[in-house]
Amino acid sequence: MTMARVLIPTVLLATGCYAHHKVDRNAPGQSDIATPPVALRAAPTDPGQQGVLLSAGALGGITTAGNPTVGFETSAAWYADGGGPNAASGGWPSLVGANVGWVPWSSALSQGTVYAELQAALDVDDVAGVSAGWAHRLADGAGGPQTTLFWGPLWVRGLWLPGQGAELQVGLVLKGYGRLSWFR
Repeated sequence: MTMARVLIPTVLLATGCYAHHKVDRNAPGQSDIATPPVALRAAPTDPGQQGVLLSAGALGGITTAGNPTVGFETSAAWYADGGGPNAASGGWPSLVGANVGWVPWSSALSQGTVYAELQAALDVDDVAGVSAGWAHRLADGAGGPQTTLFWGPLWVRGLWLPGQGAELQVGLVLKGYGRLSWFR
């Protein structure tokens, strides 16, 4: 239990260190030199961007049975970010990708599971969305579906292993992100 006393406060404090600010002034404009401008001082438009988002980190939380859970996850996703909310995607998810993870420490049901999920989010800046996939327990080969809802550093996961039971987990994620972006 000593590890939980150190890990849980560390994860809670570390998630408060995340900050992001999107600058929308002086966005790169689209210009056509063959067409004269409609107004002498036209406001620039944001053409948006596309890119790849890579992340890796640790997850910490608690199960419905009150057991602490710790895991590690790596993600890769493609995103399209426009000038306004969902402008680039027309209302479709603007972030789609995949997660792969391992849960070495949790309840008896989910301890030692590895999982793969597909994820989708409507806005890459808010990083709120859903992921769904398959969990596989290494000890005995039991496997079943799992779904995760996430919003920023918060996540809620439901896991069901047929014949073994179901579990709900809630927690925080601490991930490092890297973006490779290009403009349209």
